Amino acid sequence: MPATKKKGIRIKDVRVGTGRVAEAGTFATIKYEGFLNRGEKILAGSTYQFKVGRRDNTAMLETPVAGMREGGVREARVGPQLAYRDAGVEGKIPPNAVIRWVIELIRVEDGETET
Repeated sequence: MPATKKKGIRIKDVRVGTGRVAEAGTFATIKYEGFLNRGEKILAGSTYQFKVGRRDNTAMLETPVAGMREGGVREARVGPQLAYRDAGVEGKIPPNAVIRWVIELIRVEDGETET
């Protein structure tokens, strides 16, 4: 499947899901792994839940999830300007690193009504 670019992040559907869509106001539960552009794994199999559209998360995680369907898998390549910039993470992520996330959307749930 061809890659698209959203907000400076290159996104590619690896597998399109068939379930509910993660859209603003819903809670998304994802499982994700992070890799350096050259292939080294920096984060293995973490599970995370957040409210889509609230912007409490970094763009490098929220942007690829918006519009996904449950059961789907996306790969997102994120440049340093949206990741760890020139600081990196000592001993783990070099400065100006491109990060590749592999994200699986496990579940979408209704969000609470905000007043």
